[in-house]
Amino acid sequence: MPSEEAGYRLTTEAERDEPWAPLSTKVAAEWTFRSGYAQAPSRALPLLEVHYTPAVDLANSAPGGGTFTVPVTVSRQDGPAAITGLQVEASYDGGLTWQPAQVSGQDGRYSAELRHPAAGSVSLRAKAADADGNTTTQSIIHAYRLR
Repeated sequence: MPSEEAGYRLTTEAERDEPWAPLSTKVAAEWTFRSGYAQAPSRALPLLEVHYTPAVDLANSAPGGGTFTVPVTVSRQDGPAAITGLQVEASYDGGLTWQPAQVSGQDGRYSAELRHPAAGSVSLRAKAADADGNTTTQSIIHAYRLR
């Protein structure tokens, strides 16, 4: 890293098309953050992490045809952070179109209220920010099924 602090953008994407793995077929993330040189041998970057914990069954399926609450946690890789914003969206057509979810909560612990159709799969996308100006956008295409 340069000796002065600077702004950075990091992106990653993984995609698979295997008949034995119909879920999480594409996962993508983008982070913006500020960082600089550190004397310590290793220092975690201030990257925001978004974790979903939907109540799915052993087949990674959730009930279709109604509202469904997905717990969402936002944290930062290098330790505690003041989360200033979270938006969650759901797609029911493989990420072609997105619908905003109603998000409630605070201090990194949230709930996203989704409206599931009767069948298909659910893709999830989140945008989060913290008080230091760090951001992330993360998406999971075909995160879980509907039954």
